[in-house]
Amino acid sequence: MKEFTRDYKIDLIKFFAIIATIAIHVLAPGSAYDMGTMTWKYFLFAGSFFRFCVPAFCMASGYLLYTRGEISYEKVARQVIKFFIYFILAEIFYRTLSCLSTIFHYHKPLELGAMVSDILDGNFKNHLYYIFIIIFIYIFAPIGNFLVKKEEGQLKYILGIWIIISLTINFAITVFNIRIFKILKFYELSGAYNYVMFALLGGYFKKYKSKILDRKAGFYIFIFLASYILLVLSVIKMSGEGLNLYAWEGNNILIFGLAYSLFALCMKAKIESQKLKTFLRIVSENIFVIFIIHLVFLDFLGSRGLTYVNFAGLSKVLVSILEVMGIFIISLITSIILRSIKKKLNLRIL
Repeated sequence: MKEFTRDYKIDLIKFFAIIATIAIHVLAPGSAYDMGTMTWKYFLFAGSFFRFCVPAFCMASGYLLYTRGEISYEKVARQVIKFFIYFILAEIFYRTLSCLSTIFHYHKPLELGAMVSDILDGNFKNHLYYIFIIIFIYIFAPIGNFLVKKEEGQLKYILGIWIIISLTINFAITVFNIRIFKILKFYELSGAYNYVMFALLGGYFKKYKSKILDRKAGFYIFIFLASYILLVLSVIKMSGEGLNLYAWEGNNILIFGLAYSLFALCMKAKIESQKLKTFLRIVSENIFVIFIIHLVFLDFLGSRGLTYVNFAGLSKVLVSILEVMGIFIISLITSIILRSIKKKLNLRIL
């Protein structure tokens, strides 16, 4: 059996992606502030920088999953079932916390009817949508693996059509309000499938990695900064008198630019320190649980008023950085403890 060789550059990408995810959630309260205020400006400029997180995660998944020598349908099915179980457990966990908060923090009675109605309407903790993205990526794995394995130049056209139509034309029509094209609806291709395409892009990246990485780091730094600046300007242009985060809320060519350039820059990085490798491995092994539970600690800080919006000047920046790093560290420690308990209890289904 071929020995598994760990790709620490993928671990580095996942580390940046989880930090960006936490940062986006930490910065979220800034959306409630009036346009033009210092809090809103910081929210806009800092928030735009971190939008690469989910596409980068998807590219990393495709890089590893869609380039395997063989895809086992049985293993794919097991993984899909496992992620459904994780979703159910996570939703129960957050529902329980919400009930406890309602009773003991807000001193209000539980409205079970409203809760049942909410569940039946398909409402759940917002960030748990990522679990369904992972499920889609796994379900598509046999096809994705086939497309990458049999790739002889065709895949670049599939990805190119996706980038042009779904990420670029759809985005431009909405940002610039090009009404004549709104008559046609074929361009409206937003949805969860975009994340599968990012995973497919990750597989394509691995197959042609040496060719893609021939470009100098300066090229990818330029793409990242240009995408970032244009993303900020897009939000400003669309906002007008009220905040409009359309440019943030879906996949588009600018978020693609952020994710793809970050992915390439990390792939060009040299990781030689054993301590750094150990750190990245530990983070990577715990990243899913970190993603699931980090909002617990963020919600706790919010209930105590310990969020950056309640501070002024440079303290706002410092507090938000401390929030991100503190939540990351405590989530990582919690995940390590939970993994240890799981191992001792021999919970194989999880």
